[in-house]
Amino acid sequence: MAHIIVTGGNPKRKKHVASIAQYALDKLVSKRLNNALDIKISLTKGLINDHGVYGDCIYTDDEFTSRPRRFLVRLDNSQRLRPLLTTLAHEIVHVKQWAKGEMYEYCNLHSTTRWKQRKIKTDKLNYWDLPWEIEAHGRELGLFIRWCEDNKLGHLKWTQE
Repeated sequence: MAHIIVTGGNPKRKKHVASIAQYALDKLVSKRLNNALDIKISLTKGLINDHGVYGDCIYTDDEFTSRPRRFLVRLDNSQRLRPLLTTLAHEIVHVKQWAKGEMYEYCNLHSTTRWKQRKIKTDKLNYWDLPWEIEAHGRELGLFIRWCEDNKLGHLKWTQE
């Protein structure tokens, strides 16, 4: 099980955030890798939304590594609960991508990211065409729905909004 710390938000949100984060990791990475991950999730009001973004994910390892293990996920806590949790599922897909070495940003090659052994010039593509975003957007809703079903939450109104 990953080491997950949630800061900000009320107790109910913190509980759901920690639960879906661990659930998504259980679905996306091996047990061995899961146990090696350290994730801080920060719920902040409006801080990120000023730029049209509702969440982000960065790795925070002390030493350079092509497969990081420590991450900071920031989420705009002004969202309703369902969008907050689907945003988190999206960001956990990015955690998986970094931790498994599927994605790597080159510091010395401006606007270049390695995705599954291919170098991609990010300044040449629209956000919606970036392969790591296609995967994250494609998996976020399914992870949320499966989490709701497995936790018997599907009947609650906020899961349908």
